[in-house]
Amino acid sequence: TSLAKQLTVPPYLERVPIIDEELRNRCLHLLTSLEPADGPEGNRADKLDTAVREMSVILEDRVRNVAGLEDKHLEGVKLMAAAFGGEDPILRFNTEQSIKDGAHHLYRGYSGFVRNEMMHRLVKTYTVERVLQLLGHVDYLLSLLTQSTRKLTQKQ
Repeated sequence: TSLAKQLTVPPYLERVPIIDEELRNRCLHLLTSLEPADGPEGNRADKLDTAVREMSVILEDRVRNVAGLEDKHLEGVKLMAAAFGGEDPILRFNTEQSIKDGAHHLYRGYSGFVRNEMMHRLVKTYTVERVLQLLGHVDYLLSLLTQSTRKLTQKQ
């Protein structure tokens, strides 16, 4: 039936090595829902930004939770600066300042360059290949979060 066909992940997407379970479940199925039911691709490219928006929200939510940042108005570049910025960031991967700065730039760069465009306008120029590349990048950022240490704060 057509509903069962829509909920089945195509074989090429099943082989995409996305490790983060939430990212895999939410975004691969979203890409599946954008698959054309029959015939040519049609306007699917007009909706691929939806998958990029979802992966960006997952990343922000995870950073906010891991960092223990409760301010829901803190988002995008400001969220990444709050979590990774400065000499004594909340989240860190190493005690070396150059590593702390690099992590801050990595997360802030994604937020400023990819996430911001998605959150403020419709982007109709994505291809499935580019979305899959971004999915892998966000999966890597989520994986890195599991290796971070959180600064002890007075609340803890």
